Amino acid sequence: MPLWLIKSLLTTSAKFAKRFSRNAGKDALDNTYLQIHPSCLAPIINSSLTILLLVTCIASSAPIVLTLYVVITFGRTYWLHPALKGQLILTSSLTTLNNIELISPRYFLAFHHWFIGMYDQNNGWRLLWRDSCDESAYRRLILVIKKQPD
Repeated sequence: MPLWLIKSLLTTSAKFAKRFSRNAGKDALDNTYLQIHPSCLAPIINSSLTILLLVTCIASSAPIVLTLYVVITFGRTYWLHPALKGQLILTSSLTTLNNIELISPRYFLAFHHWFIGMYDQNNGWRLLWRDSCDESAYRRLILVIKKQPD
């Protein structure tokens, strides 16, 4: 029954109308589509971590050879997990990334103000940065993830 019809009836209680409107919005959260672009924040954080390591190694009392080895080894690598890119589609039954089905994905939301961590059995950990997709789609994704059963 349409929401406008329920609210227009004189005998309908406000409690019933609110409950019905909550269930009507549930279908909109079942399918979530995100177009993910490269993040601008991830390289900045990675560079900051590298500089922090360099300053820490120089300020420490470690031998210079060890300091150079650590800086050269870790300076070449990317400190953070790889970022997601492409199309992410979440439905109630499956999750796909770039038209590839993800097998039992798990999500890490502790730092959801900056990124969402996503673990897949095939690809391992990947990060979805907040600035890599539309803000409303990012918030909708967080809602969908929180509503999924564990």
